[in-house]
Amino acid sequence: MAVSAAATLAGDFSVADGSRANGGCLATARALKDPSGVLYPNNQIPKSTFDPAGLKLASQYIPTAADPCGKVLFGYLTNNPDDQAIGRIDYNMDPTTTDEFILGIDREIAPNFAIGAAYTYRYRTNFVWDQYEKTQGSNDFYTSADYVVKNEIAGTLPDGTAYSVPNYRLKAGLPSRVFYVTTNRPDYHQTYNGLELTATKRFSNKWMMRGNVTLSDWKQHVGPNGFVDPTRTVDDNTDSCTSCNGDIVASSGGLGGYINSRWAYALNASYEAPFGIQLGAALTGREGYVIPYYSRINNRDSLGNKQVMVSESFGNNRLPDLFNLDLRVGRDFDVSHGVVVNLALDLFNATNERTVLWRDNRMYSGNGADNDLNNWIEQLQSPRIWRAGARVRF
Repeated sequence: MAVSAAATLAGDFSVADGSRANGGCLATARALKDPSGVLYPNNQIPKSTFDPAGLKLASQYIPTAADPCGKVLFGYLTNNPDDQAIGRIDYNMDPTTTDEFILGIDREIAPNFAIGAAYTYRYRTNFVWDQYEKTQGSNDFYTSADYVVKNEIAGTLPDGTAYSVPNYRLKAGLPSRVFYVTTNRPDYHQTYNGLELTATKRFSNKWMMRGNVTLSDWKQHVGPNGFVDPTRTVDDNTDSCTSCNGDIVASSGGLGGYINSRWAYALNASYEAPFGIQLGAALTGREGYVIPYYSRINNRDSLGNKQVMVSESFGNNRLPDLFNLDLRVGRDFDVSHGVVVNLALDLFNATNERTVLWRDNRMYSGNGADNDLNNWIEQLQSPRIWRAGARVRF
């Protein structure tokens, strides 16, 4: 790939358009002319003829290469790139491991009524990642010591909270990250502690019930070797902040949210009323999912965009808690010859909650609370719905 060299941005094309025989970049030299057809001496365009606005734009947004011909290598080091690869696999790495311990107890405290409790501990390690090395095959891996602070990213979150977080970049003189090894992530593991409480009433005396409450604590533990770029980043392929030790973990990212609720509950019940009328209810609730806000930054270092987390921590900002109640009433009608028709009326989201389930968590504008640029609502809880139905059994 070729980009502009520093000399060409300054108007000196003596090398870029010179012949290789004379130390240039082209097989055949190319002569540059001004709009009137006059040759530029030694292929050098006077910088005074450049548009000032264009110069400013080029200095801020056009990358430059150290190579005088503007060449940037992305893994292809020879004239025969077909057999070249920028990545390799550590064949001694271990598979991702999960150790889990569950201790549970159930007790019937009355006829047809039982309660229970279950504790879960989970330990996950040997995660797989791509670790970049400076020289292919040499295991001279980049570390956090190879990064320096480029600038501070400051502003306010949608709720008005001020933030200021450091943005790191590679130290000057170091090669861009190109070659990598797929291996186990060192100094990194996750732990999960969960407690589930249950109560179950089997159907008797015309009613039944089942309920549960879940409490959980899912965290990651990152040591000094568990990350490379110290910048706190998030993206759709990660389940937490990349370098935040002790922060919470979510089960997935992207549209629909980072799924992590430290508490949740559910209650289902059914009652057979007089005249064969069947009544039912389903109640669910949970803590709002995590929404880590980020700002998209490009350090112009050929590494592309990165999503710098500007929330205080991965789990610091959450969406509203969810509450949902569904109701049902129905009755069976015997027709004839064993044919039964069930007529039912369902009411979903009976209280007509309009909970925000997900927002765009990118900070398009660095400052200010909710505005036309930030915090767009992308998903809402479905509104109240009535449904009438009939079912035939025979």
